[in-house]
Amino acid sequence: MSTQAGSSSLKSTPIDFGNHVDLSNLKGRSALVTGAARGIGLACATRLAEAGAIVTISDVRVEAGQAAVRELTSKGLRVQFA
Repeated sequence: MSTQAGSSSLKSTPIDFGNHVDLSNLKGRSALVTGAARGIGLACATRLAEAGAIVTISDVRVEAGQAAVRELTSKGLRVQFA
């Protein structure tokens, strides 16, 4: 049995963005979000923290990342920068 280079047995499942995502199982769990100093990364980090996750954000923009952490922690969210 030979396999062609680049072939994969993995199948993707379409995402239905109309369905509500249950984030309740994130409470107390750890999450790492890269590129989270601004934009989509920050929005994701914020939503995860609001759901109760302990979020570590990382970004090459250190000052912006630290500012994001200050803002989110001032709201009582559990967020750190690494």
